[in-house]
Amino acid sequence: MKLFLDTSALVARHNRDDAHHEEALQIFERISSGELAFTKLYCSDYVFDEAVTTCLARTRSHGAAVELGEAVLRSRSIVTLRVDEKAFSEAWGIFKKHGDIALSFTDCTTVALARRNGILSIFAFDREFDAMGLHRIP
Repeated sequence: MKLFLDTSALVARHNRDDAHHEEALQIFERISSGELAFTKLYCSDYVFDEAVTTCLARTRSHGAAVELGEAVLRSRSIVTLRVDEKAFSEAWGIFKKHGDIALSFTDCTTVALARRNGILSIFAFDREFDAMGLHRIP
């Protein structure tokens, strides 16, 4: 099974002051141990950008932001998908159509890429993904 990693999960993992920090650590451990049977992990260049920037803003620690970025870039199990013209256009359509859900544009790119790549699950603490048909972990 495929799992998309959202900004909220990545930031919670690397920000000790995040309300979901401990939960994120536990879930990443369950993924790593195979307890949660995900064979491929994905994020996107937009999620990478948002996660590194958010981590820096919330922790005020350049080191924590670099640690998050390096963890994603060096990971052998995370595939970083690129938002190309088609995904961008699809995301813009989702953004315009679903203003009532309060998805960020980056979240809309996630939905577009997940749909295109047959990814049905997302590790996210943002409940907005529930309305988009993605199975949210936790």
